[in-house]
Amino acid sequence: MALSIDNLFDNFGPILLASAFLFIGLLFIAYHRLYNKGTVQSPGKIAGIEKHLSTSRSGNHRSSQLMYRPVVSFIYRGEKTYFTAGISKNSITDQIGDSIQVEYIVDLISSVRIAGRPFFRNFGYGLSLIAVAILGFSANTSTLHWDLELIRLSLPLIINGIALKCLASLFVHHGGVAALMKQNNPIKTKDELDQLDIFWSNNDIAKEQDRVYKPFLYITPVLIALALWPAGVFGERFFNRPYVIEHVNTALLNNGEAAAVFNHVMNHTTLQKEFLILSMSSFFVLMLSYSFIFTLKKTA
Repeated sequence: MALSIDNLFDNFGPILLASAFLFIGLLFIAYHRLYNKGTVQSPGKIAGIEKHLSTSRSGNHRSSQLMYRPVVSFIYRGEKTYFTAGISKNSITDQIGDSIQVEYIVDLISSVRIAGRPFFRNFGYGLSLIAVAILGFSANTSTLHWDLELIRLSLPLIINGIALKCLASLFVHHGGVAALMKQNNPIKTKDELDQLDIFWSNNDIAKEQDRVYKPFLYITPVLIALALWPAGVFGERFFNRPYVIEHVNTALLNNGEAAAVFNHVMNHTTLQKEFLILSMSSFFVLMLSYSFIFTLKKTA
């Protein structure tokens, strides 16, 4: 069979998607690697917790969410220095007075961050693994032209190599690491901190957790009951179907039989509906139960 360059661009959508994931992932990994070269670590403490609203826009709709992030104090050149953590969460996971390590690039205090919380590295590797998974699922294992298939699967690396090279040149042209860190300087003066909504004591944090979480203790059991109702109704119908009664025990013990049963269920209109409702209801029950336990711990 004659080789055709057209085969190289078959099913090109996954290649572009994998390239996008890989590009963003490599950027996050590169950002994390900045701290592996010439960084200094120093002891610090959680001095406060800032409460702020994080806004996002989707089309013409704007939404806001209450978020929290630590305010950290440490000694820099003999003076007590404060900065706000770069990563916010929708729950308070730190306590005032907790000892932590901070790190910053030598002679670039605006690069300071909490050490030992490698969000950027983990997020970068996660996106890169997603890119590899997309390529794996899109690979055409039946092709007779493995040379073209290998070239096609290596295109994300080629695309990202060129893109990252161009981006690196542009990055250096606009001031490099120092300019990037200064634009996102987390260092705060006392006057700037006074203008923020910050909890300075664990007692204030406890009051905030009670205010935010306690309503969920009353709402969540009602939601769990509502999620259990369809699980009970459709679960009883599903497990009393003659086909399910006959095959479910065998399917639990045999992977091959389980796949055949699953395919039969998904191709049968009534069984499919009952199975999907049962699955979604069970999922919501598990998630709501976890949320209830988590909230209970926060308000204990």
